Amino acid sequence: MSPRAVAYDAALSEAERLMAAASPGAAMAMLERAHVLGQREIGPHLRVHLLMLRAAWVLRDGRELRGQLLRLALTPSDT
Repeated sequence: MSPRAVAYDAALSEAERLMAAASPGAAMAMLERAHVLGQREIGPHLRVHLLMLRAAWVLRDGRELRGQLLRLALTPSDT
């Protein structure tokens, strides 16, 4: 497993832990890190955007929610 993949998995695991601990704002920061690490591949890229959508929903952040919906719609053609 590449160092990038290890870092991606670690960031995603931490984000999921933070979501479970009811800290969606902190989870979003880890998801931003995972996004940078995973954006070269469509699967990891989509997964991060789905988790960001979930965090935005929990945060009731309408702007972020709309942004993630748009990104999810564009991700397949953008990667």
